[in-house]
Amino acid sequence: MRKDCVLGVSFRLIPGYARTIVITGNNLQQIESDSFTDLDNVTNIILGNNRISEMASHSFSALINLRFLDLSGNQLALLHPEALSIPGSPLQELNLSRALYNTSALTDLTTALRWGGLRGLLRLDLSGNNLALLPPGMFAHLPNLQQLFLRNNSLVAIYSGTFSGMNHLELLDLSDNDFRTFREDALQELEKLGGIRILLGYNPYTCSCEIRAFVTWLNESKADVDLDSVRCASPKKLVDARLRGLGWKQLVVLLLSKERSQI
Repeated sequence: MRKDCVLGVSFRLIPGYARTIVITGNNLQQIESDSFTDLDNVTNIILGNNRISEMASHSFSALINLRFLDLSGNQLALLHPEALSIPGSPLQELNLSRALYNTSALTDLTTALRWGGLRGLLRLDLSGNNLALLPPGMFAHLPNLQQLFLRNNSLVAIYSGTFSGMNHLELLDLSDNDFRTFREDALQELEKLGGIRILLGYNPYTCSCEIRAFVTWLNESKADVDLDSVRCASPKKLVDARLRGLGWKQLVVLLLSKERSQI
């Protein structure tokens, strides 16, 4: 197979003056090191839903003015450590929503984010990848990242060091995951981010005694949280109750009342 022609899609046919490339709904499977050449003017590439499973070293390195890269809806299983490396670090937005095939792809991505030289990246979307955990320091090599989208995954906990090095973050989306509560170390990690916008809604929070620290944090934190969407999913007596404003004494009374009603 010619490297400039992946399963019938010839990248050599793209005119050199092109600024935006849109190739979607195909069966590309892989991006080679020299798939894109002589395309210095390209600033945006959309390669969504192409069943891409493999990205070679320096897959986009010839695109020295690339600002926006959309790889959403693919099946990435194998990423070279320097798959995202582009001279001069021009990339500002990277969409990898619904793009990772399995947990080994997450390991590859973590390495690619470390070795990709993505100092200019401002926005990263990892939504919908069924992520259950985030390796500590996964984003430490994205010093200028401003927006991180992790919604609609399977995250259950945040650990110390998860968001280390993210000194310019403005928006963190953790909505629609599997968080039941946040432990002390997780709350300390979130508090380090300062008064940024943090989306924590639509998680199945269990309003038991273990959620006390989280409720206190919601009441006292300077972070801009989507408070109206942060609600109890259980127990039944507290379903849909807002956590913010749910005082500790009120929580205890409601829980005690529930226990008495079951006697």
